[in-house]
Amino acid sequence: MIMRNPIIRQKMGIPVVAFCYDTLSPAAGDFFLSYADLNVVLDSSSYLVTSSQPDKYLYLWTPQDSRIYYNPSLERDIDVSFVGTVQIENDKDRYSDRRKGIDALRKAGIEVYQAGGQRSDLRLSVEEYARVFMRSKISLNFPRTGLPEMGVFQLKGRVFEATLCGSLLLEEEENPETAKWFEPNVDYVTYKDETDLVEKVKYYLEHDDERIEIARRSYEKAKSKYTEFAFWQAIFERLGIKVEDNLAFENKLPENQTSQAPEKQQQEANSSSQQLEVSLRWNSISELFSQILHQTDLLNIKRHHTPENHCIALESLLRKVAKKQMKVLEIGSWKGMATAVMGGVLSEYEGTLFAIDTWKGSSSVPSMEREARGTNIFNVFIQNMKMLGLLNQIVQPIGMESIAAAQIFQDNSFDFIFIDGDHSYSSIKQDILAWLPTLKEGGTICGHCAEGYYSQYSEKVKAEIDRQCEVDYIKTEEGGVHPGVVKAVYEVFGHQYEIMPGTYLWHYQKKAIDSQGSVGASKPNKLNPYYAAHVKILLNILGENTKEEPGQGSIYQNERICLVAQYCIQGWNGDLIQLGFSGIEVTKKLAELAKKSNRRLVIVLLAEAETKEVSSNLEETLLKEIEPYTDVVSIIKSGSLTDETIELIKNQEFCFAFIEGLETYDTCLTAIKTFTGCSGIIAVDNVLESQEISRAFLQGSEFTNRSKLYLPLCREGYLLWS
Repeated sequence: MIMRNPIIRQKMGIPVVAFCYDTLSPAAGDFFLSYADLNVVLDSSSYLVTSSQPDKYLYLWTPQDSRIYYNPSLERDIDVSFVGTVQIENDKDRYSDRRKGIDALRKAGIEVYQAGGQRSDLRLSVEEYARVFMRSKISLNFPRTGLPEMGVFQLKGRVFEATLCGSLLLEEEENPETAKWFEPNVDYVTYKDETDLVEKVKYYLEHDDERIEIARRSYEKAKSKYTEFAFWQAIFERLGIKVEDNLAFENKLPENQTSQAPEKQQQEANSSSQQLEVSLRWNSISELFSQILHQTDLLNIKRHHTPENHCIALESLLRKVAKKQMKVLEIGSWKGMATAVMGGVLSEYEGTLFAIDTWKGSSSVPSMEREARGTNIFNVFIQNMKMLGLLNQIVQPIGMESIAAAQIFQDNSFDFIFIDGDHSYSSIKQDILAWLPTLKEGGTICGHCAEGYYSQYSEKVKAEIDRQCEVDYIKTEEGGVHPGVVKAVYEVFGHQYEIMPGTYLWHYQKKAIDSQGSVGASKPNKLNPYYAAHVKILLNILGENTKEEPGQGSIYQNERICLVAQYCIQGWNGDLIQLGFSGIEVTKKLAELAKKSNRRLVIVLLAEAETKEVSSNLEETLLKEIEPYTDVVSIIKSGSLTDETIELIKNQEFCFAFIEGLETYDTCLTAIKTFTGCSGIIAVDNVLESQEISRAFLQGSEFTNRSKLYLPLCREGYLLWS
């Protein structure tokens, strides 16, 4: 109505812009030129139609929503794909080049994933469409129009969709349109005919490094130059509309614009590197914060982190329920990407975020465990939070397993819960059921890595999800899936949860009925009666009884060990044992405690290379230091943990065991196994300082069927009954 009536347009003072995302016919060109102030077109053939009035013409790319089209850095499980129409009913000649190219590849034994287009059974949602590019190593583009009277080639939207998703673009070399925006065989690969197409595809599937490098160059160019922001800025500039804000954008137009473009457009292209202030998207500090985290090296985060658009979605979800002094829980923090995003929001609301993680990786993701063995991930997390000014003021790290931590928080404690820990079915379901009672009515529980709704997968894929649900990630004919997450979320919430479009972020808002016995109303109740209590005690020890001790570690470990031992004496039968020796202070305090409690302290002095050499002088010194307590102290001298020594230990009853001063994996693991029958807690020194001891600690946890507890800034770890 507005376009067709120039009087209404003139009175309203509204400029009209026509977007022509297909090749213009002469008739369509005349129509748009008559009624639009500006015509945005995609290719030279459309420009020829509109060239009679160049001031009404602007040649741009197809803008893509960066929240949907982005590079998630996931493993690419599709070798070659084409998303688009390959056949039109009653028109056999249309798109014949597409069918010939795909058929040639398939005859050569190359699998081509084809979907989309006008056939109803192949149509995809926008998010599904983008996901194909994210999963594809190579994305095909067939740029011919099939209509000679309207021009031979087009600039296709999939050029920018594929490059923004990090896929290698492969298209016919004769197309001049794509070459105006990307450099052929530098930013994308061209082919001459079907034979050349087959050879190029084979080559780049076999040469991963070259393919990835070309895709990276086109991705960087598309991400920096051909954004939706720069697109709108170019249009506003042409219309003379000033837009103000605080984001700068770079070159918007192709550097190699052809001579067909108007002189004015050439001038705009030359000046387009000016910094432009635009307010088209970001309207809050934390939204900008989410993008900055991904565009800089601010944090030491490489791999295994939440993608940018998922962070933006998480921020949006949290902001919906944000309020003053709200409490947020995160299960699985790793190096702190999502923690940082949520912390940015909470800093505006004086909120608190409890970050629960072991920072040792997940057994279902070997690469994370390998990285944790070579790097102190907890220290990385702490440094990242310090750098952002979030540690302690906003973010409170708790180093322990999720199910153990759930026992120390009361019901209705949290306004928002984000679960992104172990993705195996049993773990994710336990996490949801254990933490849901701690969520307030009306609060939101959400998590990551739900690629789709379980109920919407085919029966074949469902069977595969069920069969491999304890595996972190699998590939199916319908795409990559985290089977444990998809299955567990569906089993707990049925059809009551949602997945945010363009992301793998699932979310559910707690209703009153959940607290009355429906969805996950009760916590698992399979714990030792003392369990929740002793976890609280241990955390209290960390919070109220630690002191700075320059030159001797970060805190007074001897006080902490003694308090834990004291609690074990109060709760369990048995004596105390210290295996290994590296200092007198802990031993003296344990001996004193044994004397007061009418228990015994057994000290096992090892003479192996990983501990201080045991000599008569050391034993003499030790006996002198603990002289007041010698009636309750027994000393076992052993060159190593021999079968005789192990049997001697196993025949005694202990409520607390402290493994100190060991340095090798084998000895430490043997020691932990020796204390399997300990009725209380096993403390292991140097867990956060020695990779060997850390590995033994993890294995010992599985062997003894105990939960692990890491205390932030403390070098020891604890094994607790669960």
